[in-house]
Amino acid sequence: MTAEAATGRAPRDPAAEAETLRVQLASLRQERERLSAELGGLRDELTRHRSVATQLQDQLDAIARENEALMQRQAEIDEQQNSMANLYVASFSLHASVDREAVLAGIQEIVANLIGCEEMALLQRSDTRLAVTTFFGLDPAPLQAVDPTRGVLGQCLRGGSTWVRGRDEAPATPEPWEAGLTACIPLLVDGNATGALALFRLLPQKCGAYSSLDHEMFDFLASRAGVALLCADLCRRSA
Repeated sequence: MTAEAATGRAPRDPAAEAETLRVQLASLRQERERLSAELGGLRDELTRHRSVATQLQDQLDAIARENEALMQRQAEIDEQQNSMANLYVASFSLHASVDREAVLAGIQEIVANLIGCEEMALLQRSDTRLAVTTFFGLDPAPLQAVDPTRGVLGQCLRGGSTWVRGRDEAPATPEPWEAGLTACIPLLVDGNATGALALFRLLPQKCGAYSSLDHEMFDFLASRAGVALLCADLCRRSA
């Protein structure tokens, strides 16, 4: 009696088993091909999504750059409008009256409120020296009868150009009273310096530096303040 008969099981059919394995293998191959094709489709879809994502990111970057450019342009426009408003206020302060005291008060208002300086002295020529005409926030004694040929002041008067700390080079031997000087503005009449504005300590919100708008105001004062004072002096003499 065979082992299969003894156990009650049907005898094995190797050919049938081989056929079954071939069918299963063929089915597995088909499934693998299907999965491979599906995976390829998913990869193509992923590639398309990535391409779309890249295009969207490029568009977002372009929009961000455009927004940044618009914001920068808006900031420039705001700065220009602020500059024009300040220049209008400054011009009105200088030319609203031909009274000398009013002109001096207008200069002080520009320096204190529009530029943001806490200490200022206005010096005008008196014979061969300069004398303090008006001031605020400081002791004018060290500035009385200063030598107009020496230091930063002399450099500004000779060259007829504004000196700003941190922007312009100072003379090798500045005067002792110029230690805290932050800006020196010549007062020009027909290209000749008739005096100067000496600016010292700034307001805390200025963070120790002048802005581009301040530099525009310096140019305004250099070209207009001396003329306004001259007109006021002429009107006083003719009265």
